[in-house]
Amino acid sequence: MTDADDWDETPGSALEPFPSVRGTSRLLGVNTEGQPVYYDEEAHARRDAPADADAEDWRDDRPLDEDATVGDLLDDVEESVGWDELTDYARDHLPGMDADDGDDGTGGDRT
Repeated sequence: MTDADDWDETPGSALEPFPSVRGTSRLLGVNTEGQPVYYDEEAHARRDAPADADAEDWRDDRPLDEDATVGDLLDDVEESVGWDELTDYARDHLPGMDADDGDDGTGGDRT
């Protein structure tokens, strides 16, 4: 993981107020309720942060099934509440994407 943001911090972006890396968790995006959703690779868990970017505690911490992928996590959020905006990292893990497909960086909202 890197501390560098993996998105363009465009003013007004739903991702702008949230760090791309928080502890061992990486930001996937912001759901339609304005809540940032992170993935912790070490714990293989979904971590929801409060919508307040300055809050330090996790709102929710849910371990994923052993065979679940980041793509499965992305689908679960899409089906339950939807996404407002995804990071490049998340777009690279969308179901149906191969690591060889690449991303031209133009990505878009997945709504």
